[in-house]
Amino acid sequence: MNAFTSPTALSIGMGLMALALLAIAGVLVAGEVRRARHSQLIERALKRSAAAIAEPAAGPAPQADDDAPKPEAALPLHWLNTRIGQAMVADEDRLLIEQCGFSSQRAQLV
Repeated sequence: MNAFTSPTALSIGMGLMALALLAIAGVLVAGEVRRARHSQLIERALKRSAAAIAEPAAGPAPQADDDAPKPEAALPLHWLNTRIGQAMVADEDRLLIEQCGFSSQRAQLV
């Protein structure tokens, strides 16, 4: 009997094909979930930005005591110009922060 035509080999082949298709489907679903999360994140950021532009007179929301902004002197702004600071906040990130309306070095520390 030929090994390629036996019912056992055919069943094994079909099982492996089904596993491969399930793996491909899993990768596609995971990518779609990741894209949906990114889309929601961008949508929320745009809504916050639009709300901030629409209500400039309202002022900032009250912050908790532990979230109180530190005075400029207490923030280590000098490290942003070191090699480690430039590696952690790349030029692309600095441009993105500036495009979002946070052009100060203090925003780069966050």
